[in-house]
Amino acid sequence: MATLLVGAGWVICQILPEPIIALFGSESSAFTDFAVKCLRIYLLFIFCSGFPIVSTNYFQATGQALKASILSMLRQLILLIPLILILPLFFGLDGVLYAAPAADILVAVIVLFFMIPEMKWLDRNCAVDR
Repeated sequence: MATLLVGAGWVICQILPEPIIALFGSESSAFTDFAVKCLRIYLLFIFCSGFPIVSTNYFQATGQALKASILSMLRQLILLIPLILILPLFFGLDGVLYAAPAADILVAVIVLFFMIPEMKWLDRNCAVDR
């Protein structure tokens, strides 16, 4: 459900970026063009963020505080900051913008590697008579 909600917001941002940007200013067409480009790139894989958030909450709720803490810091601290510093060396200003989508997709993949064994464990140990 979280992924669907974030996905709906993503679709709106991709289809209607100009009205969203206009909320923050519309001094010139150059500003609007640059802001639209930034919005579209920065939010490129934001729809992947729902799954990691829910998974982090799952680990916290099941008493796995270390996993929950690491996964909750993964995007903003562990991945995003280094990517913001490294990617511009190769891609210039666009590297700063591509850091967020790179972090979003990496977090989703890493969380998947945490969740697959967890789901298998749940299936083996918590199976309800079917």
